[in-house]
Amino acid sequence: MFRIKICGVTNSANADVAYANGADAIGLNYYPDSNRYLTPGVAKQQMLQQLPATMLRIGVFVNAAIEPIVQLVTSDRLNGVQLHGDESAEFLAQLRQHLPAGCQLIKAFPLRSAGMQTIYEFLAACRTLQAMPDAVLIDAPTAAGQFGGTGIVADWQLLTSNRALLGDLPLILAGGLTAENVGQAIRQVRPQAVDTASGVESSPGIKDPEMVRRFCQAAIQAYED
Repeated sequence: MFRIKICGVTNSANADVAYANGADAIGLNYYPDSNRYLTPGVAKQQMLQQLPATMLRIGVFVNAAIEPIVQLVTSDRLNGVQLHGDESAEFLAQLRQHLPAGCQLIKAFPLRSAGMQTIYEFLAACRTLQAMPDAVLIDAPTAAGQFGGTGIVADWQLLTSNRALLGDLPLILAGGLTAENVGQAIRQVRPQAVDTASGVESSPGIKDPEMVRRFCQAAIQAYED
């Protein structure tokens, strides 16, 4: 499991900055409607070829079919698949059968004001199917048609109060994390990992090197406390 993930990386320079400052994973967005969509082509392949082997590459998918997910896992040598849409527990079970050994399967959920009952019920269904994800990513709630990357902060208190509903699954915290609040988030929620996209950007899909540096520094310090 990674500890610091910079999501929505779209070019080699941003990937290099993330690696140089201590992030151990990047998120590659394969959702065509996202402004962080990683367009197929030469530039993408050059970026992926230059990534250090120790930098985990996590593919982000939204309501994609199994076949294209598996194809991209192979072609882009993904270490993990993050499902950020409305995928069912049955879909997770089917996808798991097609993923190579060692490929992490992460399910993302928006944390809505109604609480975590829906998340608990989803995980219960996964348990019945013997298809538990390797980790759960908790994000802030979004408007219809949006799937993360909005800069809205998740409800840390609600998550902390209901953390037991996740059982022993590793927790990845996302939702509006920046250099200014990631340290507090780690100390309060105690996630196994943190994930940011808009929190280190000068514009959608373009990471600001100084913001990345400060975010990673703050997260590393908080994990070491």
